[in-house]
Amino acid sequence: MKKTFLLFILSLLAIITLNSCGNDDNGGDDNNGAGGTPKKLVKSIITEDVIDGDRYHKTLYTFQYDEQSRLINISAAGDRIGTATYNYEGNEITIEDDIYYGSRVFGTLSFNDDAYLTKYEEEDDYNVTFTYKNGYLTQRSSNTDEYTWQNGNLVAIEQIYDDGDYREEYKEEWAYDKAPNKMNIMNMYDQRFDLSGRMVCWLKLKRISSKNLPSSTTRYYDGIPKGITTYTYTFDDEGYPTKIVQSMDPDNTSTYTITYNE
Repeated sequence: MKKTFLLFILSLLAIITLNSCGNDDNGGDDNNGAGGTPKKLVKSIITEDVIDGDRYHKTLYTFQYDEQSRLINISAAGDRIGTATYNYEGNEITIEDDIYYGSRVFGTLSFNDDAYLTKYEEEDDYNVTFTYKNGYLTQRSSNTDEYTWQNGNLVAIEQIYDDGDYREEYKEEWAYDKAPNKMNIMNMYDQRFDLSGRMVCWLKLKRISSKNLPSSTTRYYDGIPKGITTYTYTFDDEGYPTKIVQSMDPDNTSTYTITYNE
């Protein structure tokens, strides 16, 4: 129970970009075609979390890019502080991140020639490999998560947690808005893809991120529905979200205020 709740909370703050996605029907790649330039790049995000009616976190994240529109730096100021840097070499991205834990985490993402993520590894021998079917992520080696897709959107995640003393079956079902996922970063809640629970990479990746913006998530524990999260949006004139409100109930919300580079 504690593990799945932690993973859900961590997924609220996914904030990292990738510009090497293929330009096909995978999630939200209209701005991130291989070799292309995104129409708009996220400049900053202010996150405000309210838990049980009290403000829990407020943080300003700012983003810097190189001449190829690839993310090279994130800085955080407020209740969370720190930096994350990204270095690109061939089919690998090396990440250094100290925003969430105070100590710097080093991770490497490896991609195949078709820009699919194949492996994530850290210096302490932690590593994750990724399995795809029909071009979409279906499983990762670090746990028992299984992913189900329809029309380019992730519609279900299933997980069995069993440590020998406690067993729990957890499932999320996602519904989607008609609005396309146009942001050059992965939506903060797009899917539970934190890799290691260490807040290192939440990337908008080929056939991992969803095509449309989600409208709701329903959570099940051992087959019993235990909560619904809804998502509402404010858009600019070009259809890019400038404000996203994620709500589990009126006393538990996360609000994301987004600005873009012109």
